[in-house]
Amino acid sequence: MVKSRLLLTLLLAALGAQAQVPEGYWDLARARGAIYQESGSNALRILKGWYYESMIGLWKRYPELPRVFGWLQFMTERHRSGWMEEYGPFSGDHFDGSIMRRLALHMNLASQGVRAIPYTEKLRVGSVAKSGQLFVHAESDVPWTGRLCFDWPRSEHKAANIDWARINEMQEWYTVRAQHRYTVVVDTQAPLTVSGKQLIDGLPTELKPGRSRRIHISPAE
Repeated sequence: MVKSRLLLTLLLAALGAQAQVPEGYWDLARARGAIYQESGSNALRILKGWYYESMIGLWKRYPELPRVFGWLQFMTERHRSGWMEEYGPFSGDHFDGSIMRRLALHMNLASQGVRAIPYTEKLRVGSVAKSGQLFVHAESDVPWTGRLCFDWPRSEHKAANIDWARINEMQEWYTVRAQHRYTVVVDTQAPLTVSGKQLIDGLPTELKPGRSRRIHISPAE
């Protein structure tokens, strides 16, 4: 427990954090204390992965922390560099499931909750939220037709009324409400007014190689 608190505190300090870590993270560290009894590179791998994942949750609470996105990007590249053709990431053991969860959490952050259906490895979606608006950039190396689905306030569901750090916390970034109205501008096209439910169900989108799409979402007045 002491080691886990120290490591996370040092990581926050290195990133310029001036915030108190939510107690739930210490509870989690205490519950998983046996991890730190392991020796060698396996324990180090677990520690690195856990703090990578936890930092995403902490940044959701403290978005003013500097340099976090760059650090997360660095950790993502480290994870991806361990790809093995015969297994996938790292070794093919059960730790790979945790790696995929971390990458999914980071991808969710980078897209601000926007999901592409169907998904293809050749597709890239990134988003920035600012002042209640969302700016989406989408591009693909292959022709793609599908839907860009926007997130909704999942934390308001009755099954998520207790926020257990890292256990049931799939972060919400930019969310839309089904009953609200939103203005959508795709590239230089005329603005459209759609319901939040339409955005949650998915905005029909077509992408061609070499031609990106820029989509601006804002609450309708």
